[in-house]
Amino acid sequence: MSSYHDRVVREAIEFLTADGTKVPMGVSHWDAFIKAHANAGTVRIPVQFGHWQSTSAFYYVLESVGSKRMVYFRQLTDQPARFGDCYGFFGFHDFAGFRLGTPIMIVEGIVDWWQAKRFYPHVLATFHVGLSQYQWHVLYSMTRKLIVGFDRDSAGATGTRRVVGQAAEMGMKTKVVVPVHKDFGEYTDAPDAEYLIERHKSVLAKAEW
Repeated sequence: MSSYHDRVVREAIEFLTADGTKVPMGVSHWDAFIKAHANAGTVRIPVQFGHWQSTSAFYYVLESVGSKRMVYFRQLTDQPARFGDCYGFFGFHDFAGFRLGTPIMIVEGIVDWWQAKRFYPHVLATFHVGLSQYQWHVLYSMTRKLIVGFDRDSAGATGTRRVVGQAAEMGMKTKVVVPVHKDFGEYTDAPDAEYLIERHKSVLAKAEW
């Protein structure tokens, strides 16, 4: 018998795959992402509180890892909400060819993940500027080499220092890749994106651990 948690995920996926669309909603890098990603789209959901009614617009992304399935929602002005459980990260569905011990790159968000995948194959989105204890446990079971690619802002710099310090205490090695723009997601609209992608790819290819 499936749990309430599993039923919510299943019903959400069934609803989105039946009615989801690729309609742009005005956030250029997210609009570009859903156009390119087969399992992403937009949906408008009616919301009612008492006599007040409205329709809220959301981006969504679906992810499946083995028997686990995840639905990610992002309202235009809010942080992503998640339904399901895919090991505390986004990106495991695209880990083909990964071997234990291979360096893993972490970034903050899904669109950052999309762009970082252009220059490194094994990328995970953490959804916050840091790593939870559970996320550390997952990473430590897979590798001792971590590439940190958080946003280029004060929160990203603070989170990077914290992750690098925690990794050192655990005996893990780290490399830091700083986006030239505010974050890797902004490469979607950047005229110099192709050059930057090739530059990051070259630097990581020459990295010595």
